[in-house]
Amino acid sequence: MPTITRITQQKDSNRANIYLDGKFAFGLSLEGILQNNLKTGKVLSQEAIDNLRGGAEEEKVYNKVLRFVTSRPHSEYEIKLWFRRKKVNPEQVERVFDRLKNLDMVDDKVFARWWIEQRLTFRPKSQRALIVELRQKGVEREVIEDVLANVEFNEVEVAQKVAEKQKGRLKNLPQDLRNRKLSEYLARRGFSWEVVKQILAKNDKI
Repeated sequence: MPTITRITQQKDSNRANIYLDGKFAFGLSLEGILQNNLKTGKVLSQEAIDNLRGGAEEEKVYNKVLRFVTSRPHSEYEIKLWFRRKKVNPEQVERVFDRLKNLDMVDDKVFARWWIEQRLTFRPKSQRALIVELRQKGVEREVIEDVLANVEFNEVEVAQKVAEKQKGRLKNLPQDLRNRKLSEYLARRGFSWEVVKQILAKNDKI
């Protein structure tokens, strides 16, 4: 049976290469090496090799998805979509996903709160538009409504901020055309006609 003849550290200090009978066999985390008591001279059955290779592949998937989920908050739907795009084995998906949940890395409420805060800060939109976006990200409506209920959100104030950003582009247009352009822009951002009317009433300040 194959024998471990060499174990060398990879550039990633947490991983090492395993050589069997003088040939590279697979890479494995240091944790996996310790758990399986791997050392030079140890003889491995083919079943043990297959299991170690499967575990090594799963660790690669886990490390990659961990980098993905820590880059910014993601919804559960986005994480599952990542697995599909990477064509990860369904059994590995289930185990790796459970590991992420155990680390509290899967939380649609945290994601929804982050998404709303980002939008309000950098690209303000109406509540209706935010709900549509979050639903497209797979977040349940109940979760969205719960988060929105705990966020300070004044629809008119948000619309006013959006309108202010259009000030330079619209200031030289005739009043009627300015109102129409502004109305259309706010409508595309999801604001209701009632809110739009309030903003148009302040149009002389924009």
